[in-house]
Amino acid sequence: MKNGFPYVKTRGSARQVFLEERSYCWSDSLLPISIRAGGKELLEEPMRFVVWEGEDRLTFERGQTFLIQGEESCTMVCASEQERLILNVSSRIEDDGCTDIGVSVVPAGRSVAACFGQEESREKVHHLKKLWLEIPLKKEAAVYYHAHPGQDLHGGFGGDAQGAFGCAGRIPEGGFYCGFQEQIYLGCKDAGLGLFFESWKGWKTDAPEKRIQVVEKENCTVLRIRFLDGERDAWEEPERMPADLYPLSFRFGMQVTPVRAFPANPLTEKALHIDCYKKTPGDYETYLSSPVCQGEEETGFQRMKRLGVEVLYLHEKWNDIQNSMELTQESARRLRYIVEECHKLGIRVIPYFGYEISTLSPLWQRYGKRFMHMPAEGRERKWSWYRQPPQRDFGVCFGSGFADIFAEGVERLMEEYGFDGIYVDSAAALNGCVNQDHGCGFAENGQIAPTWPVWELRKAFRKLYRAVDGRGGTVQLHGCGSFNLAVMSCCHSLWEGETFQSALMSGRLKEMPEGHLQAVFTGRNTGIPVYSLCYSNPPDWTYSNALVFALLHGSFPKPNDIGEPLEETARIWKAMDRFLAEQANWKPYFGETDVEVSDGRVKVSYFETETEILAFCGSTSADFRQRVVLDFAPAGVDILRNAFTDEKLGDSSAELFFEGIGYYVLHGRKGKDGGRE
Repeated sequence: MKNGFPYVKTRGSARQVFLEERSYCWSDSLLPISIRAGGKELLEEPMRFVVWEGEDRLTFERGQTFLIQGEESCTMVCASEQERLILNVSSRIEDDGCTDIGVSVVPAGRSVAACFGQEESREKVHHLKKLWLEIPLKKEAAVYYHAHPGQDLHGGFGGDAQGAFGCAGRIPEGGFYCGFQEQIYLGCKDAGLGLFFESWKGWKTDAPEKRIQVVEKENCTVLRIRFLDGERDAWEEPERMPADLYPLSFRFGMQVTPVRAFPANPLTEKALHIDCYKKTPGDYETYLSSPVCQGEEETGFQRMKRLGVEVLYLHEKWNDIQNSMELTQESARRLRYIVEECHKLGIRVIPYFGYEISTLSPLWQRYGKRFMHMPAEGRERKWSWYRQPPQRDFGVCFGSGFADIFAEGVERLMEEYGFDGIYVDSAAALNGCVNQDHGCGFAENGQIAPTWPVWELRKAFRKLYRAVDGRGGTVQLHGCGSFNLAVMSCCHSLWEGETFQSALMSGRLKEMPEGHLQAVFTGRNTGIPVYSLCYSNPPDWTYSNALVFALLHGSFPKPNDIGEPLEETARIWKAMDRFLAEQANWKPYFGETDVEVSDGRVKVSYFETETEILAFCGSTSADFRQRVVLDFAPAGVDILRNAFTDEKLGDSSAELFFEGIGYYVLHGRKGKDGGRE
């Protein structure tokens, strides 16, 4: 993934690490004093550790910094001493900007000279009361948050933000707090910074529900991690000399985004995804080879070609054994046939892989429970699906050794069958695991607490990415409500949508969750394009409804039905092809747009060139029924047309009727000479 090979420039005491889109700077400091991303400075003040030694509050910012230069990484090792405490910090920056940070705090103890009576010994005092990490971000850099799904957030929301749907959105006024999160990310529309952790082992917090805080101050927004709020057990023996005390050590990861330059327009992939949520009859070979409609001759293959499909995503049914890297003869034959037929038509094929181990798999007989993900009681749900052929599949833990088998197996299959990438379902959406058969979990107060094996998963995904990308393929990752910071650079695009759609289908949500979608779906803040999974459930929720929410945020659904959803999507593909939107600038409704709308419940986002625009106009409430005037004159539009029918709607404005959650796609020309009368 060489997104930006770490290049270090040294000037005086400053050491600046350069990667694509980002730079980090140390200058006689324990942690970065400057982080730039997307052309902006993110830090209002240097990152720091705040320590209470007895009653004294100490701020550890400054220190001695040393560089270790590697081939695919560089490491800053830093040392600082105040009063009777030493802090040592090691920050290893890899080629995608992901930083592995370890901190150790230890009492200074006696020097060699003191041992020989040549200088006075230090006192036997070693009261470490608190240890916090603080990251003061510029307010404009901390607009949105993203946390690990399923954990409750508290504070300025006017109520709690609960579950997967509440995991992302706008940071509320005053900030918020939460218990342990596997990851926490703060950002704006085009950059951000996040931390991730494997466990809370060694943390000691007076208020476990406030282990992580986002604190809004007058000049900045502080991300605070409370490692210690009291003296750790290992340091509660006053008779022991400081030299006899073991260091207290903590490890965490940091990722600054965007991890790569965002494409000018991510909506160029013309894809069909069968058969996620909507299940097709029979196997995919028969489905694609047979007439689409009774009484017609056009087969599924022919229909895909006619409507412009360029990529076919195969969901689970292609593989007899769920998520198996060892194929049955029938699975192998079907896969080879579909790949060959699609390649004849110029269509790439990307099959499903996932997060499971099936009882039908030979791996189950060899490894069984060892690979299984086991959640802590009362925390995460334990998935175990029933599928055909008759089998049960269980979620795996990527800290179990399964990760290497997974990466090596996918690489082998891609080489043998020639498919064009992989769609990975939920594998990066880590949940805490307590399966001690493979080393997860740790003892705490007589129980087993969970661990999140993010570093093992990262290692596997880096290997997987290099194998697939090196063969010209793509890694498409379904995040299941979470973009995993540790593996973010290891995919070409991210798929989301289940969280808010579930809320809409159940009736818990009536209108578009703007903050959530702005935080997750634009992709500009992470550098990774985001596509929408769409599960049509008429009459309550349709594919057209999902198009509204996606298009307004620069995302795009992947139709999962070769019928009307593919027809509807093909109309948008044609409009975008005529417009050549890959050469355009994107202006979202929540940015600085030049369109005036008579009712705020209708949003407009658009692509713009010097001579024309392509606008997505959507009503975002199920209860909305009204005529709305859209005025494009401020954007310089002189002729406005329906992008599907080419019907002229007006010179620079149009009055359109919106009913429920719906949309129009409009094409605007700048300058009457460029219009077609």
